[in-house]
Amino acid sequence: MDTRIVERAKSGDREAFDKLAREAMPKMRGFLWRMIGHPEDCEDIVQTALAKAWKAIDWFDGKSAFSTWLVAIASRAAIDFLRSQSRWRTESQVAYANLCAESEEWQHIAYCFVCIGRSLPPDEQAALVLRDVMEFSNREAANVLGTSESVLRHRLSAARQAMQGRYEGLCALVSKTGICHQCT
Repeated sequence: MDTRIVERAKSGDREAFDKLAREAMPKMRGFLWRMIGHPEDCEDIVQTALAKAWKAIDWFDGKSAFSTWLVAIASRAAIDFLRSQSRWRTESQVAYANLCAESEEWQHIAYCFVCIGRSLPPDEQAALVLRDVMEFSNREAANVLGTSESVLRHRLSAARQAMQGRYEGLCALVSKTGICHQCT
Protein backbone atom coordinates (compact mmCIF):
# COMPACT_ATOMS: atom_id res chain seq x y z
CA MET A 1 0.00 0.00 0.00
CA ASP A 2 1.28 3.42 -0.92
CA THR A 3 1.40 5.34 2.36
CA ARG A 4 1.70 8.63 0.46
CA ILE A 5 -1.75 8.09 -1.07
CA VAL A 6 -3.17 7.24 2.35
CA GLU A 7 -1.65 10.38 3.85
CA ARG A 8 -3.03 12.49 1.00
CA ALA A 9 -6.48 10.97 1.55
CA LYS A 10 -6.22 11.67 5.28
CA SER A 11 -5.38 15.29 4.52
CA GLY A 12 -8.65 15.64 2.59
CA ASP A 13 -7.55 14.74 -0.95
CA ARG A 14 -10.69 13.16 -2.40
CA GLU A 15 -8.84 11.99 -5.51
CA ALA A 16 -6.41 9.99 -3.35
CA PHE A 17 -9.32 8.46 -1.41
CA ASP A 18 -11.08 7.56 -4.66
CA LYS A 19 -7.94 5.80 -5.89
CA LEU A 20 -7.75 3.73 -2.71
CA ALA A 21 -11.47 2.96 -2.94
CA ARG A 22 -11.26 1.94 -6.61
CA GLU A 23 -8.55 -0.58 -5.81
CA ALA A 24 -10.57 -1.97 -2.89
CA MET A 25 -13.91 -2.02 -4.72
CA PRO A 26 -13.78 -5.59 -6.14
CA LYS A 27 -13.18 -7.10 -2.69
CA MET A 28 -15.91 -4.99 -1.08
CA ARG A 29 -18.44 -5.63 -3.85
CA GLY A 30 -17.66 -9.36 -3.81
CA PHE A 31 -18.37 -9.48 -0.10
CA LEU A 32 -21.57 -7.46 -0.38
CA TRP A 33 -22.83 -9.43 -3.36
CA ARG A 34 -22.56 -12.63 -1.34
CA MET A 35 -24.15 -11.08 1.73
CA ILE A 36 -27.01 -9.14 0.13
CA GLY A 37 -27.59 -10.63 -3.31
CA HIS A 38 -29.77 -7.86 -4.69
CA PRO A 39 -27.78 -5.54 -7.02
CA GLU A 40 -29.54 -2.29 -6.09
CA ASP A 41 -29.29 -2.98 -2.37
CA CYS A 42 -25.60 -3.84 -2.81
CA GLU A 43 -24.94 -0.55 -4.57
CA ASP A 44 -26.76 1.37 -1.84
CA ILE A 45 -24.55 -0.29 0.76
CA VAL A 46 -21.43 0.39 -1.34
CA GLN A 47 -22.31 4.09 -1.34
CA THR A 48 -23.05 4.03 2.40
CA ALA A 49 -19.74 2.30 3.13
CA LEU A 50 -17.78 4.73 0.95
CA ALA A 51 -19.40 7.73 2.63
CA LYS A 52 -18.62 6.30 6.09
CA ALA A 53 -15.04 5.49 5.05
CA TRP A 54 -14.49 9.02 3.74
CA LYS A 55 -15.75 10.50 7.01
CA ALA A 56 -13.61 8.08 9.05
CA ILE A 57 -10.44 8.07 6.92
CA ASP A 58 -8.46 9.52 9.83
CA TRP A 59 -9.20 6.30 11.75
CA PHE A 60 -7.47 4.14 9.12
CA ASP A 61 -4.21 3.16 10.84
CA GLY A 62 -2.63 1.07 8.07
CA LYS A 63 -2.37 -2.07 10.22
CA SER A 64 -4.49 -3.88 7.63
CA ALA A 65 -4.98 -3.37 3.92
CA PHE A 66 -7.27 -0.50 2.97
CA SER A 67 -9.54 -3.04 1.24
CA THR A 68 -9.88 -5.00 4.50
CA TRP A 69 -10.74 -1.80 6.38
CA LEU A 70 -13.33 -0.95 3.73
CA VAL A 71 -14.81 -4.47 3.89
CA ALA A 72 -15.09 -4.03 7.66
CA ILE A 73 -17.10 -0.85 7.19
CA ALA A 74 -19.22 -2.50 4.48
CA SER A 75 -19.80 -5.57 6.66
CA ARG A 76 -21.25 -3.46 9.46
CA ALA A 77 -23.50 -1.65 6.97
CA ALA A 78 -24.57 -4.99 5.45
CA ILE A 79 -25.30 -6.53 8.85
CA ASP A 80 -27.39 -3.47 9.82
CA PHE A 81 -29.26 -3.74 6.52
CA LEU A 82 -29.89 -7.47 6.96
CA ARG A 83 -31.10 -7.01 10.53
CA SER A 84 -33.76 -4.66 9.18
CA GLN A 85 -34.92 -7.30 6.68
CA SER A 86 -36.74 -10.59 7.11
CA ARG A 87 -34.65 -13.71 6.88
CA TRP A 88 -35.24 -15.70 3.75
CA ARG A 89 -37.13 -18.94 3.99
CA THR A 90 -35.42 -22.17 2.95
CA GLU A 91 -37.73 -22.33 -0.08
CA SER A 92 -36.18 -19.14 -1.45
CA GLN A 93 -33.32 -21.23 -2.79
CA VAL A 94 -35.66 -23.11 -5.10
CA ALA A 95 -37.28 -19.90 -6.34
CA TYR A 96 -33.93 -18.29 -7.10
CA ALA A 97 -32.64 -21.48 -8.71
CA ASN A 98 -35.57 -21.37 -11.11
CA LEU A 99 -34.92 -17.70 -11.82
CA CYS A 100 -31.24 -18.43 -12.49
CA ALA A 101 -32.18 -21.21 -14.90
CA GLU A 102 -34.20 -18.69 -16.93
CA SER A 103 -31.47 -16.06 -17.22
CA GLU A 104 -27.77 -16.17 -18.02
CA GLU A 105 -27.32 -12.83 -16.23
CA TRP A 106 -27.85 -14.48 -12.88
CA GLN A 107 -24.99 -16.62 -11.64
CA HIS A 108 -26.71 -19.53 -10.00
CA ILE A 109 -23.98 -20.54 -7.60
CA ALA A 110 -23.71 -16.99 -6.22
CA TYR A 111 -27.46 -16.77 -5.69
CA CYS A 112 -27.58 -20.26 -4.26
CA PHE A 113 -25.11 -19.18 -1.61
CA VAL A 114 -26.91 -15.86 -1.01
CA CYS A 115 -30.22 -17.66 -0.46
CA ILE A 116 -28.64 -20.02 2.01
CA GLY A 117 -26.80 -17.19 3.75
CA ARG A 118 -29.85 -14.94 3.96
CA SER A 119 -31.63 -17.63 5.95
CA LEU A 120 -28.98 -17.26 8.69
CA PRO A 121 -28.61 -14.51 11.31
CA PRO A 122 -26.54 -11.69 9.72
CA ASP A 123 -23.56 -12.12 12.08
CA GLU A 124 -23.33 -15.82 11.24
CA GLN A 125 -23.75 -15.13 7.52
CA ALA A 126 -20.93 -12.55 7.62
CA ALA A 127 -18.63 -15.02 9.39
CA LEU A 128 -19.43 -17.68 6.79
CA VAL A 129 -18.86 -15.37 3.82
CA LEU A 130 -15.60 -13.95 5.17
CA ARG A 131 -14.11 -17.37 6.02
CA ASP A 132 -15.54 -19.80 3.48
CA VAL A 133 -16.02 -17.56 0.46
CA MET A 134 -13.59 -14.66 0.79
CA GLU A 135 -11.03 -16.94 2.48
CA PHE A 136 -10.07 -14.48 5.22
CA SER A 137 -8.09 -15.98 8.09
CA ASN A 138 -9.86 -16.31 11.45
CA ARG A 139 -7.92 -13.32 12.73
CA GLU A 140 -8.76 -11.15 9.69
CA ALA A 141 -12.44 -12.12 9.76
CA ALA A 142 -12.68 -11.49 13.51
CA ASN A 143 -11.07 -8.06 13.04
CA VAL A 144 -13.45 -7.19 10.21
CA LEU A 145 -16.42 -8.15 12.38
CA GLY A 146 -14.99 -6.47 15.48
CA THR A 147 -15.07 -9.62 17.56
CA SER A 148 -12.73 -12.21 19.04
CA GLU A 149 -11.55 -15.27 17.15
CA SER A 150 -13.43 -17.55 19.53
CA VAL A 151 -16.70 -15.70 18.89
CA LEU A 152 -16.01 -15.86 15.15
CA ARG A 153 -15.42 -19.63 15.35
CA HIS A 154 -18.66 -20.03 17.31
CA ARG A 155 -20.63 -18.02 14.71
CA LEU A 156 -19.01 -19.95 11.89
CA SER A 157 -19.84 -23.30 13.50
CA ALA A 158 -23.43 -22.23 14.17
CA ALA A 159 -23.81 -21.05 10.57
CA ARG A 160 -22.45 -24.28 9.11
CA GLN A 161 -24.66 -26.42 11.37
CA ALA A 162 -27.78 -24.39 10.57
CA MET A 163 -26.99 -24.44 6.87
CA GLN A 164 -26.50 -28.20 6.83
CA GLY A 165 -29.61 -28.79 8.92
CA ARG A 166 -31.87 -26.67 6.72
CA TYR A 167 -30.55 -27.68 3.31
CA GLU A 168 -29.62 -31.33 3.80
CA GLY A 169 -31.15 -33.19 0.88
CA LEU A 170 -32.17 -29.97 -0.88
CA CYS A 171 -28.72 -28.83 -2.00
CA ALA A 172 -25.97 -31.23 -3.03
CA LEU A 173 -23.34 -28.55 -2.43
CA VAL A 174 -24.36 -27.99 1.17
CA SER A 175 -24.66 -31.68 1.93
CA LYS A 176 -21.32 -32.24 0.13
CA THR A 177 -22.75 -35.01 -2.01
CA GLY A 178 -22.00 -33.47 -5.38
CA ILE A 179 -22.51 -30.47 -7.57
CA CYS A 180 -25.75 -28.51 -7.64
CA HIS A 181 -28.10 -29.88 -10.28
CA GLN A 182 -28.71 -26.32 -11.49
CA CYS A 183 -24.99 -25.86 -12.20
CA THR A 184 -24.39 -29.07 -14.15
